[in-house]
Formats: sequence, C-alpha cells, structure tokens
Amino acid sequence: MDGQENRHQALCLLAALVTIGGPAMGQPFFYARDFQLTLQFQPGRDIWVESSGIPMTMSPGGTYVAGTFQISGLDFQGFLRKYDSAGKEVWTRQVAAADSAFLSAVAADATAVYLAASIGFGHSEMLVRKYDGAGNELWSRQLRISDGYHMAAGMAIDPSGLYVAAWDGRDQGLVRKYSTAGDELWSRSITVRSLRGLSLNDGVYVAGVNDSGGFVSKFGTSGEIIWSRQLNSNKSETVVPAAVAADISGVYLAGTVFTRVTPGDITFGPSTGEAFLRKLDVTGAELWARRFATSNPNAIVSLAVE
Repeated sequence: MDGQENRHQALCLLAALVTIGGPAMGQPFFYARDFQLTLQFQPGRDIWVESSGIPMTMSPGGTYVAGTFQISGLDFQGFLRKYDSAGKEVWTRQVAAADSAFLSAVAADATAVYLAASIGFGHSEMLVRKYDGAGNELWSRQLRISDGYHMAAGMAIDPSGLYVAAWDGRDQGLVRKYSTAGDELWSRSITVRSLRGLSLNDGVYVAGVNDSGGFVSKFGTSGEIIWSRQLNSNKSETVVPAAVAADISGVYLAGTVFTRVTPGDITFGPSTGEAFLRKLDVTGAELWARRFATSNPNAIVSLAVE
C-alpha cells in the first residue's frame, strides 16, 4: 500500500510522545504524517506550559493557539492567538483576570473559538469564554466545582453547543454543556481521582482515574450516561489516561502506565516507563491495546484521529 492509498484507506493517529527522563528531559517527540508550518514559542517566557501542553486547535477558520505570559512578578495573563493557513498571525487577544489566568483548553469551528482558563495561582475557579472569528468576545462564564484546584480536562463543540470537562484537583469531576449562546444546558458530576481528556463523536467521551484505576465514560449529547468502562490492567500497575480521541468507529485512549505501590491498591508510584494506546468500540468493548517501552519513562499526552 503506497502513501496515497494509505491516506485514503487507513486511519491516521497523531500522538505526542513525551520522554520524561534521561538527558533530553521533557523533550517532546512528535509522530505525524504532515507538517504544514512551524511556529516558535519561548516556554517559561511568553508561554507558561501546562502539564497537558500548549492548547491549540485547527478549524476551517484558522489555527488557534492559547497560552499564558508573565506580565510582572506573579502576574500572569492569558492570550489567544489566531494564525492563517500560512502561519501568519491574524490577531492576538489578551485574556485578563483579576488574579492571573492560566489557559488550558481551546476548541474552534468555522465561525468561533472557545477557551477555558484556570483563575489565580490557586486555580480556585475556571473561566469559559467565546470569541468570534475576528477575535471579538461574545460571552464569558465562570465555572466552579468546589473549593479545590480547578483545571480543564478538555473541550469540544458541535452545532448544538460546547462541552467542557473539568476537575477540582481532588475527587470531583464535572462535564458541562453550554449552548452556543452561553446558556448552561446540563451538568454531570462524577467521582474521580483525576480527569484528563474529552472527545466528541456519537457521544461525549471523557477519561481519567477513579478508585479502581483508569476509566473512560460515554455520555449522550443530552447528558445521559451511556456506559463507563475500567481500562483493564494487572494488579501491580494501573494505566493513567492523558488523551482521548473519538471517531465513528470508537474511542482511542492514550497515556502512561504506573506501578501500584501495593498490588491491587489504587495508590501508584513511578511510571513503569511505558506509554499506552488503546481502542474501544462505540459500546465500550476493547478492540486492541499497545504499549511503548524505551529506556526512559514515556507518556503520550495528546492524540488526534482523522
């Protein structure tokens, strides 16, 4: 099968595999079929890098990149930037907050772009905001789960609205849907130890870790729970999802494998050094699983399908 046939007949998975240890500590290795443009940023100066990476997305309207920059001292503010198909900056908008804004998720369609940001160094709440394609702010909403440390787990949009997943840094997760006008349509609370990843296709898929280990849940677009599945692992380890991507054939999950401190217990310690990738069908049945081991600990932190 040549490259052109592969393009039309096979599914392409794009993943960012991050090497955690070794001489190139934190250096990302990107496996992708095509690179259309390259843009340079300065981590630690004009971008404050979140653990899930720099939020970015592509849409028919352009490429959007979100991040956080340091104004002075402990004052950090967010930014949202749009590029055209050639990588030329179209506009940049400052995302201001009274007590710093740390942007962690962005989603876009042909006419609008949405972002989520944690507010303050304590991340005591979240900001959800919508802009049009010209960079005009359309609406802004506050999201609060508890007194915990709020962070966005993922965002996705369809013609009916915006879906947001968030975690309070403790034991509560939230999946919420807003209309395109910013009205809250529904919210669902879930008990989790972490929540990382949201993807949308025939339903809303979210993944994280609960008391039994790694899991993925599927909600209907009206908020009803359809199913929830534990990501099977043996008693001496647990898989920790960090990325989710869905298409009409099912859902893909990726992350890293951790060793359990006590076999069978949820408490886990240093990584086994392996990243993982799994696929489940639309009913939640596992179709296949892959693990990637190297001499240094690895983790897959982002994932996309086309």
